[in-house]
Amino acid sequence: MGPQVGFTKEFRDRLRKLDSDVQAETWEAASKVVEGHTAVHVHKLEGTDYVAFGVNRNALRVICLRESGTLLLVHVDQHD
Repeated sequence: MGPQVGFTKEFRDRLRKLDSDVQAETWEAASKVVEGHTAVHVHKLEGTDYVAFGVNRNALRVICLRESGTLLLVHVDQHD
């Protein structure tokens, strides 16, 4: 089993601006993180306190803060 996941208001507000298919892909990727699925890799963002994971092949990323066994989803957007 992977980490517990929470999300900020900013994340939720940004997610609502995406189309419904992308929203579903984002929740699916987050679920895979929680399940510890190896297809979704959480990696450190160099030079920051943040980590991220990819949502789809279109370079959509979720930016998170990690503290012990919890990931706090703070933002979702295109890579870079």
